[in-house]
Amino acid sequence: MTRPADQAFRRHELGFLQLDPLPDEASLRAFYGDDYYADLEENPRRGPDLERLKSTDGRAEAERAWLESTLYTDVRHYLSELGLRPGSMVDVGCGTGDFVASMTAAGWQATGTELSGDAVHLGRSRGLQVLRTDLQSFVADADPVDVVAMFNVLEHVRDPISELHAAHALLQ
Repeated sequence: MTRPADQAFRRHELGFLQLDPLPDEASLRAFYGDDYYADLEENPRRGPDLERLKSTDGRAEAERAWLESTLYTDVRHYLSELGLRPGSMVDVGCGTGDFVASMTAAGWQATGTELSGDAVHLGRSRGLQVLRTDLQSFVADADPVDVVAMFNVLEHVRDPISELHAAHALLQ
């Protein structure tokens, strides 16, 4: 799914930018499910952070170390300040599972959901609990969790409000 030259953006009521018009659900699923990582080989400028995470020249480990020492540490600190101790959590759109790995190492029962088969394979090859599913399907079969994480997810779905409702239901 490449963005046509005449594709515009609109600001969603939640404040982020979305394509306007949005691709249909089938196109989104195909792009994020089958084409997302494969497209990096043809167009590496589209996702330099993902390209680094797939690299074998040390960039992936440097990127993971940076994320661990900044974002992931900050999230755990914030959860601790809220009084949450390691419990169950799900990372929606977990990619290759780096946050899942970080939370697992910190004692959490962490699961990731991801549409990309390539990303799921990479996560599972690292021994992580990564499921190829979307949030709506995951919620239908899952037990409640203590934490739902979503990094760079809402701007990629057709109905972000519905995704937030599904995440809330998972926390009940």
